[in-house]
Amino acid sequence: MKKIIVFIVILLVLVGGFWVVTPRMTVSSINKAIVENDDKRLEELIDFNQLRQNIKAQIVSAMDDNLPKGKRKNALVDIAAKFTASAVDNIVDSVITPKGLAAFIDGRKYLSGKEKDKDYFKNASYSYNSYNSVTVWIENDNPERSRLVLQLSGISWKVVDIKIPLPDLK
Repeated sequence: MKKIIVFIVILLVLVGGFWVVTPRMTVSSINKAIVENDDKRLEELIDFNQLRQNIKAQIVSAMDDNLPKGKRKNALVDIAAKFTASAVDNIVDSVITPKGLAAFIDGRKYLSGKEKDKDYFKNASYSYNSYNSVTVWIENDNPERSRLVLQLSGISWKVVDIKIPLPDLK
């Protein structure tokens, strides 16, 4: 009976360790891929399709939130909103790439050869949202911190969302 209890405790410790350590390993791999300009590795660590959809939703939501309340049902505003949503789709699809993601993480600065040893996640903090979701808070040049949301995919973690501090559009 003691062997079964010891086995269960060891199993729980291993699973708990996996759950705590592997998101940090994923973030470390993302950092390494960014500084080495390893687009292929970034594509393995990031679900770009899901990420693009989430960023589009953030931008459209921010634009909608900034519409004056009386103008929301105006036909001309509706047409402009559809046109804008289409433009947002095209822009996000072309910008959310491995190199574009590196720029967002670095406070929207593009990488140069001088930053090969930079640790973009040096002061990152982690919050575990659920058993399959972790938020990584990133320090950068913005007063508000950016956040990466990682989701468990099989036995590995993938970035599925980036919460970008958007400027007030008013």
